[in-house]
Amino acid sequence: MNLLRMIPDLIPLGVIYYKLIFLNCRNQRSVLFRRTLLFMYLCVILYFTMMPVIAAIPQRFADSGFNYNFVLFVDWQMGRGAFRFETYANVLLFVPYGFLLYLCTDLSFWKAVFVGFLTSFLIEFFQPLVSSLRICDISDLITNTTGTLAGVLCAQIVSFFVRKRGTMKQ
Repeated sequence: MNLLRMIPDLIPLGVIYYKLIFLNCRNQRSVLFRRTLLFMYLCVILYFTMMPVIAAIPQRFADSGFNYNFVLFVDWQMGRGAFRFETYANVLLFVPYGFLLYLCTDLSFWKAVFVGFLTSFLIEFFQPLVSSLRICDISDLITNTTGTLAGVLCAQIVSFFVRKRGTMKQ
């Protein structure tokens, strides 16, 4: 992807980071590090699912129609495209997000999963608005949320063993 087309997207992301994360956490280095890590991974997700956004707006309004799919796993049913790869990629893309979301915030298990669901919902909702090549797919919402759930579960397991190890040393 052409990096120059992404610059208009990177500027607002930088401003959001500065205002929401850096200014609020600059005196707490460990919190700043964890939230920066989470924000950077969210930017990776946006890179693969949405970007470029701002540069694509003029082209998007020249196209007509929005693409939505509300049939669960229709690609699996019809054997279309690289359906296995896309399913596994969607799950794997959101596993680190769920992991970081749980470890880098004070969210409970189910709240972290809900934030992952909400993130996926917003991405799926806005994809067809940004590009005529993108589609809002209910299956992606389910696989992304499954990845978040797996990541949060892994984070809980890691947290358990880290806490257990810490208490054993005392």
